[in-house]
Amino acid sequence: MFLPINFKKRDWVMDDLMDRLGFYFWVIIVGFVGGVLSIAGGNAKVVSDGKAIINFFVGTISSTFICWVAYEAAFYFTEKGSFSLAVGGFFAWRGTAWVSAVIDKAIDKKIDNLSDNNYDYPPRPPRDYDIGDEK
Repeated sequence: MFLPINFKKRDWVMDDLMDRLGFYFWVIIVGFVGGVLSIAGGNAKVVSDGKAIINFFVGTISSTFICWVAYEAAFYFTEKGSFSLAVGGFFAWRGTAWVSAVIDKAIDKKIDNLSDNNYDYPPRPPRDYDIGDEK
């Protein structure tokens, strides 16, 4: 039995998919390309133990995830899709190793600042402090 292909319906389904995905389609594409450029540019660690294909897929998928997270964070603050996509692409290109190193460095700096009690101002006296001038 021969079933004709309805190209108009197929195009409608693809347009509907693109309308539903919107910028997320581009986030996936930019994240994937950023991951590939990161690996090709040498930003990622090169492991030569025969798992290069697995490392390639894991690296590009993790860069796509970082692109999505950065896109959502930038879009939350700016509400501009194009700018948010560019921010996501930058983080995808830099890679997850760079992102985790920057976050670890910021957390370590915050912890070090919390342990140092070097305040620039003198402590306040208690409210019930009697100066002795009242008689």
